[in-house]
Amino acid sequence: QNIATTQPNTTVEGFAHDNNRAFETAQPDFGRMPAILFEKNSGVIAENSKAALKVLAQTLIKNPAMSVNIFAFASADESDARQVSLQRSDAVLRYLIINGVELDQVKSFYHGTTISRNGCANPNCPEGLLQQNRAVAYQLVQ
Repeated sequence: QNIATTQPNTTVEGFAHDNNRAFETAQPDFGRMPAILFEKNSGVIAENSKAALKVLAQTLIKNPAMSVNIFAFASADESDARQVSLQRSDAVLRYLIINGVELDQVKSFYHGTTISRNGCANPNCPEGLLQQNRAVAYQLVQ
């Protein structure tokens, strides 16, 4: 199973991510989107984040015409930011699929540190701003 996302021909455990065409129009306001936060250098979904993803999955299952865009980020102080954002994207994608969402309802993008949710683009930002970029934001599409 392959899914179009954002880094050409990059595959993680069976899911392809194609980062070439992330935005059809203007860049979304990632800071205003709901988001799942991650620990530093981790792609593991925290237990307290799973409830929000479960609600998202149920919404998509009940509304098969809807889809979701997921956008994964990393903070500037993380090692191998592109890879960790890819792991985050993959973790959320897998969670949704395992919980019954159809693969064609999900588009997944990963950005590493090339895009920030809040303007913090260096490792010397306050911890709170760095934490906001250790995330996967998501946007429902009608």
